[in-house]
Amino acid sequence: MQKFKEASARYTRLIQDAGTKAAYEQLRANAEPNTSLRVLVIGDILSAPKIDTLDLSGYQGQPGNAIRVLAEDNVGIRRLELVIYDQTAQADLESASHDISNIQSAVEWIYNTTASVPSDHAVEVRIAAFDLAGNRVEQTGTP
Repeated sequence: MQKFKEASARYTRLIQDAGTKAAYEQLRANAEPNTSLRVLVIGDILSAPKIDTLDLSGYQGQPGNAIRVLAEDNVGIRRLELVIYDQTAQADLESASHDISNIQSAVEWIYNTTASVPSDHAVEVRIAAFDLAGNRVEQTGTP
């Protein structure tokens, strides 16, 4: 009951943002008939996105290498963020974000890297997915 109460309060805050409300309204137009805006938004609030794939097979630490990400959500993915963290230097080597203008329930992002990893350094790739409700999920991988 407490979770639903918190989701209801969060619903009120989310709907006050005109851009977020418009995005949900558009998604509702494509949903099952008679789906209420409140039910759609609260369902999104209560369900975090998932990262299905973090494919590092094309990444060898060189500029132009590809990192492939597949993410999904019950309503829609709004943004993906990627960080390549140099574990040896203990610093971010590279970061990028991908804002989804046409909100979709499943998103594929192929990111082409820009930085070189020193040959004697270990790196970790971190990906975060955000849904329209602001829920966040993170996954890490090492090449």
